[in-house]
Amino acid sequence: METANLLESNNMQTKEEMRGIHNGIWSATHRGHIGMVNCVCPSMELDYIVSGGQDGSTRIWRFDEEYASYNLRQIIQHGVGENIFDDEAARATPVVRRSAASVNLGGADEDYPRIGVTAVCTTGSRRQITVNEMVQVDEDEEFIKSELDYIETIEWKDEWAKILGQTMKVTAVSVLQDTVTLSGHDGETFLTAELPMCCVTREESKEISRDGPTISGTADGDVSVLCTCSPDDSAVRLFSRLHEGAVNDICAIPCTSELLEIVVVSVSDDGDAAVLTLLTEEDTQEGLGLCLRLTSAEVRRDKDGRPIRMRHQGSDGRTQPVLQVRPIGTELDDHDRASFATLTQDGVNLWSGDGAFLMKLTIHPKSLVFDPSQNADVLTDTQVDRYRSLATVSKESGTLLFAAGQDIVGVWFMDDGMVTKTASLDKTERIELWQRDLQRYQQKGLGIKPTAVYQQWGQALDVDQSGASASFAIDLRHEYTTTMWQLEGISSLFLAVEPSSLANQLIMPGRERILLEMTHTSRPISLRVAYDPDYSQGAGGPALIVGCEDGTVSAWDLEGDDSGQKYAEMRSLSRTELWLPLFMLMVSSLQLLSFAFGPAVPWNQEVKSSAVYVRKVAVLDFEWKYSKEDIFWPKTQVVMVLMTFFILYQFLGVQQNSQNLFRFIQNAAPYKLERKRAPCCRPLHALLVFLKWLFQLQSTVISLLATILVVPMVKVIAIAFDCVPADPDNAQLCILGGCRLAEAPTILCYESQHLSLIVKLGLLFPIYLFAVLPIAACAGDDTYVPPATLYNLDAWRRSAKRKATDLHMGYLHPNPKVVFRYQLMELLGRVAIPIITTETTRYPLLQTSLVASISFVSFVLTVVWHPFLEKKYLMLVIILKAYTVMVMLIGVVTVIIDDSDSWVPEILVACTSACAIIALMVLMMTVQLRTVEVGVYRAV
Repeated sequence: METANLLESNNMQTKEEMRGIHNGIWSATHRGHIGMVNCVCPSMELDYIVSGGQDGSTRIWRFDEEYASYNLRQIIQHGVGENIFDDEAARATPVVRRSAASVNLGGADEDYPRIGVTAVCTTGSRRQITVNEMVQVDEDEEFIKSELDYIETIEWKDEWAKILGQTMKVTAVSVLQDTVTLSGHDGETFLTAELPMCCVTREESKEISRDGPTISGTADGDVSVLCTCSPDDSAVRLFSRLHEGAVNDICAIPCTSELLEIVVVSVSDDGDAAVLTLLTEEDTQEGLGLCLRLTSAEVRRDKDGRPIRMRHQGSDGRTQPVLQVRPIGTELDDHDRASFATLTQDGVNLWSGDGAFLMKLTIHPKSLVFDPSQNADVLTDTQVDRYRSLATVSKESGTLLFAAGQDIVGVWFMDDGMVTKTASLDKTERIELWQRDLQRYQQKGLGIKPTAVYQQWGQALDVDQSGASASFAIDLRHEYTTTMWQLEGISSLFLAVEPSSLANQLIMPGRERILLEMTHTSRPISLRVAYDPDYSQGAGGPALIVGCEDGTVSAWDLEGDDSGQKYAEMRSLSRTELWLPLFMLMVSSLQLLSFAFGPAVPWNQEVKSSAVYVRKVAVLDFEWKYSKEDIFWPKTQVVMVLMTFFILYQFLGVQQNSQNLFRFIQNAAPYKLERKRAPCCRPLHALLVFLKWLFQLQSTVISLLATILVVPMVKVIAIAFDCVPADPDNAQLCILGGCRLAEAPTILCYESQHLSLIVKLGLLFPIYLFAVLPIAACAGDDTYVPPATLYNLDAWRRSAKRKATDLHMGYLHPNPKVVFRYQLMELLGRVAIPIITTETTRYPLLQTSLVASISFVSFVLTVVWHPFLEKKYLMLVIILKAYTVMVMLIGVVTVIIDDSDSWVPEILVACTSACAIIALMVLMMTVQLRTVEVGVYRAV
């Protein structure tokens, strides 16, 4: 159980290429989890995300820069199954069901069984300047001298001026003084120099992080280690039955030394915390960049050679299940300092790096919390019967440790592995105080009180990992909501002096406010907060990774104007998502083609009778039992009301103001007091639920007005302007009078009611069109267009790109570089065509020429822009657009011939159709879909 077993190559499939049966379409519908996602964990810079599910698989989703989205790249399958991609086989797979442990969801009444992969963890480290590395010395002599003034043991030497701007070799690194010793030739002599580390730069400065192995644990107690950058059969190491119960959590301390050693701790229902040691070496792999290759993995042992096992027992002597584990700091301490914290139902346990138990931390039954109604700190009941969440955040100024029970979150500040109230004390004083606290705990069992206690939910709690401080925390609330609430009293950016510790910036308990809420379509199960440094294609700051009940993994932006937006989704595509775009492509092509067979085009009667029926079906132009005169005014008034509602919604910022209203209610003192009442006695909670439902209804209407209702509304507006002379032989302009509405001949144009109508429509329509463009480019999702970006074209482009690429669409995936302008072009084309066809009914040549011109422009831009990345699908779109252009040009020829008995147009259409069919057949047979390479490993 305590030795690493190397999987035999015949038990593992490596680098399976999904060709033939495993083609791109098939893999897109089977790449996600089947069933619930138990756990998620992001890499250091979110270039990949690891998820574990009830289906017994660990899945690694890597960010594809070309597609600007995440896609499945590696899988570890735990258990035995014929085909891990087959739904029925996966459900029948006898994956680990031994443990009786369960996870309770935030706001859920029932517990979910812990089966499959129950814990995942990523590893890695920041790349430090190392011995034998080549670096470049800064050219600014005055800057280097100013930095040397802070180091008393080093003085500037005049001969060092010869190495300014030169590339030198690192011969030694001083962590204590933060300096590097350099050596090299200046062209004549051999020189050595010791300079501050900030005065030199690496030649490969972009490679600032190294991703290491991925660890996963199962409900059977197995722990496996996958070397993500290994191309051979030694990629997976399996520790079979490392635990007797389900593995509930795994954490790792990033390596900071050149030993490249990673320490991994796994905790389980069996009450044990097991420690593994992973040794790695730096490597570079194509497509992965700088990474850490696994060289060995073994159970960590103490000085006497015994495996380190941290046993958890309650006050009654019974073994307690361990729920979570988190690292403290960034370096392992094998003495009397805390390196790990574990969570059991009765509190937080602190452990040293060599497995020695130090202290148990619990929240005091009574704590001071600010009461807004009394405007003073009040001693409040903060008794915790059962702890359920643990989180840590480590910065240069120390570590914050969070433990949460039911509606209570306690925070402790730690510095150098010691629990303390402040970092302002001398280090010797802090050590003495820590030793006294340890002695008091051993004698009396009294732990250290938390620095702050907040009355927040705390379910599945995690904390801000970006920047120099922790500005927020996130937890699960209700069934489908994750909530971000305030931790930072004031940002360090507004302070003249940097705070001495993270604790100095914590907000006073009771004054914290809810900052953001994110609603999910499926119940969240696991969440982690990470930092995404990619501003162009990622969050560009803090991000939230969520695993859901339906097998979906998603990433959410938490900062800036686009906070609360989902920018990545990792799951299988549904069959509807795969085939609906193809169907809609055919329908839109058919709609355009129908205009070539319009009533004004003199086709042969046999052709025209069939075309008229197809046209009515394509454009939904059916005959109604009510006359068009009777419904003209009602439908026009409805369109004006809808446009007015849309304009006010956008320009008044209803979406943002609604969120502000929700936060205002949630942060109000009466709302907080209602949490202690029975559900039937919470009027503000009921009001909030109603307002959220009303807001969701408004958002649905806005989405419809920006997508499928755009063309029908434009059609109604065009009809309102379509005036014809009362006398067909009169060719005068209708604006001079004597005209009637073509749709309703009883209405006189440009008089009384009609004049008022067209003035209103003339004012509303341009404003509506401007407001609808950014939302339509985001597929009708107004959350991607906050009020601050309404007048920013670049923001429109970023939002459209984020919405279109949040999910990897396989062969349907759009080109991120042109997705905004292509969608804009398509929208403007759909708006222009009903206007043209309505207003030019009396001029068939002009009508067909304009529609053909729009089709030709669309075809040319498709060829130039390449709006889809998959060549096969792109060629299909191009062929359909080329066919549409040719048929429209044949319609122009038909109008010019003006002979309904002529068969020339029909022959041209038949030849064009035959060429299009041949082109499609050649495309299907010769152009191959891109292959999707997925590394598949079995741990059995």
